[in-house]
Amino acid sequence: MVMLKLGLPFIDISGKYNGAIYSRDKSGLHMIAPPVRKDRTPSEAQQLRRKAFQHIINLWYNELAVETANEWGRWASTHPEENKLSEQVYWTGLGWFLHFNINRRIDNLPPVLEPPWDW
Repeated sequence: MVMLKLGLPFIDISGKYNGAIYSRDKSGLHMIAPPVRKDRTPSEAQQLRRKAFQHIINLWYNELAVETANEWGRWASTHPEENKLSEQVYWTGLGWFLHFNINRRIDNLPPVLEPPWDW
């Protein structure tokens, strides 16, 4: 509900109308409009990548043997990567597993289950 005091063009207004909030403080009269929201429907490519990510995560936690996951961890500890600040960082075994398998899943190729020791 909006309270409006009429004048030229108006003297005071406060409340909420059509999503806009009208108020007055020591600085004067203010109107706060809600942000204009864009369509947040994910694109087909985003949906495909999210489904691939979900599938690979499920594969890691539910179908990969613990011993194989540990091998990925050992492999990851011997393969540093360079980040955007030119620092050497070490990914986890899960990070490398995702790195190798996300695009393979999108292209309908079989996953790489064993770490690539010869890489």
